[in-house]
Amino acid sequence: MTLLRIDRGVDTGPVFGHYRCHYDERSESHIVIQHRTVFDNLDTLQKQLIDIYEGRAVPVDVTGRKSGAWVNLG
Repeated sequence: MTLLRIDRGVDTGPVFGHYRCHYDERSESHIVIQHRTVFDNLDTLQKQLIDIYEGRAVPVDVTGRKSGAWVNLG
């Protein structure tokens, strides 16, 4: 899971963290995995959200990373 600030682009806002959890992709749906990722990281997410709100959070440096932006071909 990526915590980022939403802006006008698609996944282009500043990134404030990446979070993981242990899961079994064979027996768990993507919804269960998404929920578990949030629940397993609640304490860290709470701290980071407070830091963002209070202006202490520093975005992850993504300089030089290639964009994977979606393109509308229609």
